Amino acid sequence: MFSNQSQVALWHDANLIHYSPPPPFHPACAFPEYPFQSSCFLSDHNPVYEAVRNLFKLMRLDASHQETPGWNPLQEWIKPGDIVVIKPNLVRHVHGLGLSLDSLITHPSVIRVVMDYVYIALQGHGTLIVGDAPLQTTDFDILVRNSGLGALADFYRHYAHLDFHLTDFRREHSVKDQRGRIVQRFDLAGDPRGYRAVNLGSSSLLKPCIDQYKNFRVTNYDPEEMMTHHNPMINEYLISQSVLDADVVINLPKLKTHRKGGITAALKNLVGINGSKDWLTHHTCGSVVDGGDEYLHPSLRKRWLTLLNERLDVCRNPFWREIYYLCKRTIAVTRHLIPYPDVYFEGSWYGNDTLWRMVLDLNRILLYADRQGTIQPTSQRKLIILVDALLAGEGEGPLEPTPKPCGLLVAGTHPVFVDDVCARVMGFDPSRIPLINQGLDVFGLRDKLQGLSLCSNDKNWSTINQLMQHHLGFVPSAGWAGQIERTV
Repeated sequence: MFSNQSQVALWHDANLIHYSPPPPFHPACAFPEYPFQSSCFLSDHNPVYEAVRNLFKLMRLDASHQETPGWNPLQEWIKPGDIVVIKPNLVRHVHGLGLSLDSLITHPSVIRVVMDYVYIALQGHGTLIVGDAPLQTTDFDILVRNSGLGALADFYRHYAHLDFHLTDFRREHSVKDQRGRIVQRFDLAGDPRGYRAVNLGSSSLLKPCIDQYKNFRVTNYDPEEMMTHHNPMINEYLISQSVLDADVVINLPKLKTHRKGGITAALKNLVGINGSKDWLTHHTCGSVVDGGDEYLHPSLRKRWLTLLNERLDVCRNPFWREIYYLCKRTIAVTRHLIPYPDVYFEGSWYGNDTLWRMVLDLNRILLYADRQGTIQPTSQRKLIILVDALLAGEGEGPLEPTPKPCGLLVAGTHPVFVDDVCARVMGFDPSRIPLINQGLDVFGLRDKLQGLSLCSNDKNWSTINQLMQHHLGFVPSAGWAGQIERTV
């Protein structure tokens, strides 16, 4: 069994770098346990399905029943009647570089396999929710249609005897014009189960820097709203009630580099359990000297650019919007004559000391908040993690990643250990990534790191030290270059 949090599994096939089957991503053969036995529900070719299945076999899940109709690999976590939430990374409906979605989002062919094994474990009794809160400008309908996730959801609604939902956890959708300015905001239905404000108060990891609360920011949102949720009195997040109601959460991230966090995998993927983006602290305004982490050195021009961007985010008057935009463009042009003192913007660099605090707060909530949003001393729900790194993303992730073929799946039950392994496989030093390094202390795992156990079908990845020697050499985001790559 695979219940030990200090275990991480890696399935590697360097040739498996394409998501080939059409939606709804049926397997290529009727495996003994396959819940949809009709020959109509098979594909000509689907190596992704078999890879995830092989990963579960590698993990020795329900080992005594493998290759039999009774194989139920997720029964250790999921029981009939449970509420199960699958949380993929559905960050955006378009790739920032105009490429396919394959290196941007958790591919629905991976989601399909996990759904099938959840279906087997629930045995027709329970609720399955696939949900995320993508970027505010994401068109969810286009995303699910173009990715194939919509066809997958339709298949489950028609053929699975199960209470199934595909849910956009956001409460708001924004529209930008061709200049990148937000021009419209629309209310969304959001989570049908509602939301709960979970207040961590002084236990929030933002507490040590709460004197800077007036400078907490998330791009394209009103800072005044941010201050109502993070200040010396409260530190709260708007959590989807579907997540809080869940007996089991299956975290399905896409492995990518990240401009503000270094990498995005299991830990960062939980940003999508929060329903309103203006409750999420992504960086702190100003230079390091000023107590911020937006950029390194003081810069009056950068400060003015930040102020103008914030004006553009909240102003509805077309005349003043144009004035603010022209002022912003004028200041930006000056960099060609007088370079800025550093190249960092919006907290997109290794000095970001805000994002990791917010992300680890959300991970603590997922593990320890009960259904009423009260933090308890013991875990309140089960967690399974499976990272889609068949085709990962490097460079300017998470929105403009360069595709990185890896043929890799990573699984575990604690997000810090999973991310530690992912960072090493990428060729990064996890001790230099605050999200991971601080996470070891927040969850009391540092002393257990050396006892981390790996199981892999790749003989080069059997121990932590081997991961250091046989990494995949990801290119970091520009703001992290030269800071996190392995030097030995």
